[in-house]
Amino acid sequence: MPPSPLTFACPHCGGINQVPVAQACQVVPCAACRRPFRSDVPSGTLLAGQAASAPAAAAPPPMDAGDAVKLHPAALRLRFAATLFDAVLVLGGLSLVVWSALSIQDGGFWFDFFIVCGFLLWLVGVVNMAAPWLQSFSETLVVTPDATRLEKGFFKRSSIEIRHDRVVAMEVKQTLMERMLRIGTLEISSDGSAEDQIVMRGVPDPKAVEAAIRGRIQRR
Repeated sequence: MPPSPLTFACPHCGGINQVPVAQACQVVPCAACRRPFRSDVPSGTLLAGQAASAPAAAAPPPMDAGDAVKLHPAALRLRFAATLFDAVLVLGGLSLVVWSALSIQDGGFWFDFFIVCGFLLWLVGVVNMAAPWLQSFSETLVVTPDATRLEKGFFKRSSIEIRHDRVVAMEVKQTLMERMLRIGTLEISSDGSAEDQIVMRGVPDPKAVEAAIRGRIQRR
């Protein structure tokens, strides 16, 4: 008679999963949310079956530096209205150049005027979009198994690091537009001084980032 399967609750959504004993301590997809989890304790919550039946040698390895997550602000979504305006400038400038090339065959003053205007419109739009996008790479949120760190600057770098065992508050702030664009402001406070606070605007998918940090805090 084959052994009874192990019953695990998914650590992501709480869905019930029947896992064959042969797949114990392996990464399996949740039947409800399809997100992967490791079929052992504490990665999953054992509801039925004997945990001892899973091979002890397959215990999950400890988190290491390879588990670090790095992300930058979503600069173009953070300035969504300005990005749309800049896109109009780029398209308008290109359209003006093409129109001039096709409509004004004999060259002359007006040909040069519209070509220059179109190029300037295109250049302003490109620069306005490229500058904040490049600037976003000067700000990096690094989430490691032990701490969350905010790094700023290109040449002169500064950083604030809060260990997960010292986090006392964490909050995601989103306006209606930010919820639609799936960005927000992430705030993390520690039990130290008022300066020990991480604030990052334009965090992409901030709820998922918050959940990932909370998950690592719970593993401490």
